[in-house]
Amino acid sequence: MITPRTTFGRLLREARLHAGLTQEELSLRSGLGVRTVGDLERDRIARPHRRTVDALVGALDLRGAKAETFRAVARPVREPRTGPDETRSQPERAESWGLPADLCDFVGREADLDRLLLWAERTTDLGSAPVLISGPPGVGKTCFAVHAGHRLVEHFPDGQVFVDLQGLGPRPRQPHETLGLLLTGLGVPEAELPTSVEHRTGLFRALSRDRALLVVLDNVADEAQIRPLLTGEGRARFVVTSRRTLAGLHAGQRIQLSRFKRGEALTLLGLISGWHRLVAQPDEATQVARFCGHLPLTLRIAGNRMAVRPQWAFGDLAWRLRDGRTRLSRLVAGDLAVRPVLESSYRLLSRDAQRLFRRLALTSDGIASVPVAATLLESDPDRAEQTVEELVDASLLAPTSSPSRYRLEDPLRLLAEELLQVQERVTFVPRLLSQLMTTPGQSAVSSAPQSSSPSCPPSERYDG
Repeated sequence: MITPRTTFGRLLREARLHAGLTQEELSLRSGLGVRTVGDLERDRIARPHRRTVDALVGALDLRGAKAETFRAVARPVREPRTGPDETRSQPERAESWGLPADLCDFVGREADLDRLLLWAERTTDLGSAPVLISGPPGVGKTCFAVHAGHRLVEHFPDGQVFVDLQGLGPRPRQPHETLGLLLTGLGVPEAELPTSVEHRTGLFRALSRDRALLVVLDNVADEAQIRPLLTGEGRARFVVTSRRTLAGLHAGQRIQLSRFKRGEALTLLGLISGWHRLVAQPDEATQVARFCGHLPLTLRIAGNRMAVRPQWAFGDLAWRLRDGRTRLSRLVAGDLAVRPVLESSYRLLSRDAQRLFRRLALTSDGIASVPVAATLLESDPDRAEQTVEELVDASLLAPTSSPSRYRLEDPLRLLAEELLQVQERVTFVPRLLSQLMTTPGQSAVSSAPQSSSPSCPPSERYDG
């Protein structure tokens, strides 16, 4: 029986129990996160979004009067606004303005998502200090930000905005253009847009001050590209993704995304290609995940290749990827390819950083230190350290457990090997080999991986 004191959380819990579902099962049916289901049942989300309610109605198989009652309790009529704000137009399209569709096979990142939820629940005394999400190319920064936007939809009832700043392209969006996109989205006619960045910034601050608005700024090139957009006050919040660490900005949270762990990598492969194939060849699937460097982009490419080749087993794909000299060329699925993603970061490096990136392919297991970098660059330690820091800031070189050692991980190392072979293997490598063998802290020099691949894939071999 519904009473004026019945909350949506209580109604949801009763409907879930009546359907005989656990929170985890309801999460799978509805596409919502388990934590979101729990927060809804505890009434931590005061006014669920319409899409969330519709997903729950479908997952719980509510029909007729039950479905209408469920929706009515979820979204009660709000009191009309009074005061100066009542005449300001609130764009209805803001509810779905620009936020791309969420992935149905999103995997992992629960700890990082929890940090984002806590950030969203903070009081406004922190203003709009943004969440800065960084990580190497292909680690899934955009997918994470979009998924987070959908998870946080209840906290931003005035809308979620997504803008690609094209930071890796030849013409990154300038603040003037980005502010114009935001203002037109907030209802300002294009003909009435201010001409200067300063005036556009002021108008955006005025229009967003009282709006619970989530703005996702994706693919940011550097701090200057977004600094005028960060209002520093009001209810609007910003989530920023960049391959760079954007160390010059003050952040409400900094999230450094890393490669998947083994279990997460296998989960993604299983979701995309089919669990029956993974169960049939778990060792071969583990090998494919390792060849992909546990990187979400390459794992998705590998899973898609399996999905469109139902006759393949994981052993067939593992055979095709085992040779490091051809692996990047084989990690392609339709318009998804890993090499262009990696190369776009390399092209933005300084000349010294490009040189060091290539020559790190010579180090043992991609491990390097500043003294090794100095040897590779044939330079002094100060210059080498600055170059190492540039690679770290660009998320192309990963810190290790030792503060003085860094790692170039696959598939970035495969790209470095290719570039080294093409640009300077003949002239640079011979004179360097003897130096690296005696450099303190560096045990060996590696060469391009050699493969003893069989002449045909497993599915084409026969027992004799």
